Amino acid sequence: MLQGAVAVLDRFDEEDVLPRNRQRTAALSAALAPMEVDTWIEKFRRAG
Repeated sequence: MLQGAVAVLDRFDEEDVLPRNRQRTAALSAALAPMEVDTWIEKFRRAG
């Protein structure tokens, strides 16, 4: 069990998962920004 957890942490470190996710978040936020003011959408939120 512990080996699996360590493998996941290693992968996060080796593949720069968090910085890539920040880049994806920025791109998606920019692409979806018009939806925040769309009158057809009642609630627009960013949640993981």
